Amino acid sequence: MSNPTKAAALRGTVAALACAAAIALTSAPATAQTTSLAAQRDAVFAQMLADPANRDLMRDYARLSVEMREFEAAVATLERLVDLEPTNSAARMELGIAYFSLGNYDLAEYHLAAAQAGGALTPAQSAQVARYRAESVARDEPSTWSGHVALGYAWNDQDFGDNEGFFGTASLDWRLDLGGPFVAQWVTEAELATYEPEADDFFFSALSRQELRIRTGPEFRLTGDTYGPRLQPYFELGAIRFPDASFQDEDRFIVGVAYQNPHNEVWTTFADLSYGEAELIESGDEYTFHDLEFGVVYRPSRDTRVRMTLSAGGEDWDFVDISTTGARLEAQHEFDAPFDLSRRWVVGSFLDADWIDSEFSFDDATRIMTGLMVRTFFTDALYLETSATHGITVFDTPFRDDAEEAVVSMMIGWEF
Repeated sequence: MSNPTKAAALRGTVAALACAAAIALTSAPATAQTTSLAAQRDAVFAQMLADPANRDLMRDYARLSVEMREFEAAVATLERLVDLEPTNSAARMELGIAYFSLGNYDLAEYHLAAAQAGGALTPAQSAQVARYRAESVARDEPSTWSGHVALGYAWNDQDFGDNEGFFGTASLDWRLDLGGPFVAQWVTEAELATYEPEADDFFFSALSRQELRIRTGPEFRLTGDTYGPRLQPYFELGAIRFPDASFQDEDRFIVGVAYQNPHNEVWTTFADLSYGEAELIESGDEYTFHDLEFGVVYRPSRDTRVRMTLSAGGEDWDFVDISTTGARLEAQHEFDAPFDLSRRWVVGSFLDADWIDSEFSFDDATRIMTGLMVRTFFTDALYLETSATHGITVFDTPFRDDAEEAVVSMMIGWEF
């Protein structure tokens, strides 16, 4: 390996370590905060055992439970408090929010409406109740829609050529309530992405690309509760187009099953197994592929989420088989905006490593990607996202130079 390549590899490693440190920094304070809240709540609970009719202790226990996202405990305590103080609008508001978080939108709407009718809420509380009521009504509809659209600009610095250009993304999520004992929903997700770059000096670094993906299938809550396993068998259609290189255009058909299990407010496990077939439109060549992902989400507080994903997959062509294994660590942390805005901001980071094994040894490689992201909301729905990623691909052969890449992007998005 030449000195420049060693330097590139070192920079990639340093970037990876920096990203890992950022993840640790975003989650460590939240973990310490959660530990402190748990100690406070245990102390309040011990006092409640000695004085179960103490309303101040009930308020403190419910507040700490909500902060820790122990909503079932909060509901039980707030129900007792509301029985004792039926005109306590603040307690009804907290009870409505707790029911909303548990997915019981009928009871959430009932208590939120009672809190609003009480006339004792502050203007800020009234605005919060109005938002929760509107969302409760929307989520309790048998058919619900949500999605986003975004437009941005990216600068891509690669060893073999630079390019920059506009990109866009859009998604649409439709959920139809099927009812039944397992709270089944039919879920359909559509995603569209496009990139229109202009290259400085190398043609293939500037290939325009459009991709459309539609996934649909029933989702079952196997226990019928907010927590517990969920299963979604699905099929997916996909299309990838390269206007500058139509010989790479392909269509895809995928079948799979997705599993998710929110064990409690803190831990969620998940998995996704899929098998697909693809056809190159121009040549008619076909290949198959398969993917397996599984991992865990850790939420030490309501503000912080850490997600670890392990993956394995492969492509089977007539002339070569390619397999890939990977690991990805992501973290997101919400924080108060520096101005008086209606929605909190989000900072995120990730560290991604993939190991590629091909029947042609000169294609074997290790790829490391790192990135940072900040999403700043101007309203409940409108945001600006700024991101930076760095990647390096190290080939397991002296006959190919390693490749380094850096991307900076900004985009304006709207959620609905």
